[in-house]
Amino acid sequence: MDDPRGRRPTSIAVLPIGAVPEDELKLIDCVLAEDLRAPVLRLAPVKTIPEAAFNRNRQQHDGDWLLNWLFDRIPSECVRILAVIDADIFADNRNFVYGYGHMKDGMALYSPVRLREKFHGRRADPLREHLRSRAAILHEIGHTCGVVHCNADDCVMSQVATLAELDLLGPGYCPACGRRVNGELNLKPTDAVATYRRIRSLFRRERYPDALAICRQAVSRFPADARLRYELAIALAGLADWDGAGASFDEAVRLDPTYAAKHDDFEKFIDQCKAHRGGR
Repeated sequence: MDDPRGRRPTSIAVLPIGAVPEDELKLIDCVLAEDLRAPVLRLAPVKTIPEAAFNRNRQQHDGDWLLNWLFDRIPSECVRILAVIDADIFADNRNFVYGYGHMKDGMALYSPVRLREKFHGRRADPLREHLRSRAAILHEIGHTCGVVHCNADDCVMSQVATLAELDLLGPGYCPACGRRVNGELNLKPTDAVATYRRIRSLFRRERYPDALAICRQAVSRFPADARLRYELAIALAGLADWDGAGASFDEAVRLDPTYAAKHDDFEKFIDQCKAHRGGR
């Protein structure tokens, strides 16, 4: 999926968690390289599945926990990561999932366990299982590109709850979803948009020191970007640098006067930060 402007897709990091058969890893490499034309950065395997991810009552692994754990494992040269785990996984309000992708933060998780016929007490069907895995991988990568479930009959982003539905998915993205995925895969980690999203991801986790470091680097690269100046103001406020936050907000407004409309929200955030710190 080459960009018409000549940009090539950014590498997608692939992380095996626990013991994963080599043929599963080769399949992922093949789907990413051939279907998406994306370079693959194979990361060193995590030898054992983190114990905290295992829910003993359900005898399954927690997909939400694993996605959040993956956030810090996205390499600096990548925008997204796909982890594969040869274990059964579930997600919030769902008994199980074949895969799980974060819509904003670039992490995806894929499990081939329930895609295998033997899990359901049936004879192995390598071709059908291969097609299922391919569809599941493309589907979750689509979610990391911000693509929601699609109503097009032939799109791999159609919503899936059963194996029968998965088997009916089209071979790829519909034109609209394909354009979105294509554009997102060509983002570089140093692009202003990707940088902004990473900062926002850190804000959601209240990791203001990490966000501040990225903000400072980003502002030095894109000094005229009002949005990044505003994010710098938020990061400084989160660390109780009220004067610095105010100065950065004023600079955002100078660069783009429409940011003046955010003044009340910005002041409200500062008040919340001060209340959290006991008024200091």
